[in-house]
Amino acid sequence: NWGVWLINTSTQDYFYLFRGTTSTLKERYELPQQVSFFDFNDKAIIFQKLTGETTSTTIKIGFSSGFYKLIRISTSGSIVVE
Repeated sequence: NWGVWLINTSTQDYFYLFRGTTSTLKERYELPQQVSFFDFNDKAIIFQKLTGETTSTTIKIGFSSGFYKLIRISTSGSIVVE
């Protein structure tokens, strides 16, 4: 399995890519200071190895000024930005 772990903090948001579980973190990527995740503190999204299937989820990301996008991930693993 592969996944992404999204972290929302009061200073700078970031995410990790990982293989297996969050205890096997691969790489950390920081979002620019002006960009944040909204409506959660941390969220792990795990994609099944052969199919890419996952639990459906919605991620809200954007600027603190109110401009944001929704990223919707379906159970099939497809990703749509709205």
